[in-house]
Amino acid sequence: MLIETAINSKTMKKLLWLTLFALPFLSLVRPQQPPATDLSTADSVNGVYIPRNFGECMSQLDDILPDSSKLQLKSTVNALSQHFGLGLFIRNNWLKPNSRLYLYLKEKGGMEPDGMSRQIVELYIEHLNSRDQRQQWLDTPESTLFPVILVNGEKVGYEFLHDFANPDNIETLDITKGADSVSTSKYGMQAYYNGVIIVTTK
Repeated sequence: MLIETAINSKTMKKLLWLTLFALPFLSLVRPQQPPATDLSTADSVNGVYIPRNFGECMSQLDDILPDSSKLQLKSTVNALSQHFGLGLFIRNNWLKPNSRLYLYLKEKGGMEPDGMSRQIVELYIEHLNSRDQRQQWLDTPESTLFPVILVNGEKVGYEFLHDFANPDNIETLDITKGADSVSTSKYGMQAYYNGVIIVTTK
């Protein structure tokens, strides 16, 4: 019994020393982890293609949606009704933070994924009804998702609206939906497609 215990003790010591000796080399044979995906340039995430612009969004939806869904969407009046339908698919798959589509829309003035997905759904409804002019304009370099904003007669950026968020500072507020010939002649296609907000302060 004593001999057997001594043998076991020697064996355990050898195993311990072998383990300690091998530890520094384990990292050399450990399988290398794949590098993290750079979402800003990746063309797909988890096997789902990420569109680069509005035009590709239209093409992808044409490919992946069944005809029954397209028919239903074609007659949809309010894109908000798709917030937890098509909008949810778009947010979960295309608008992950820093995806190339998210960054593209951010540069266009998209404020957050909810608004971005709603914009895509609105454009797709127009696309199904053969009205692609706004989508085509939005994919031009000079376009933006913001309306034209005038404060006391001067054109300002969207961020300036925060300065006039207090109703006590506003004398009048006029919102033109767009497609107005006078506004278009003055302010171009941005006014035509996005509308005009005219603010007069006190």
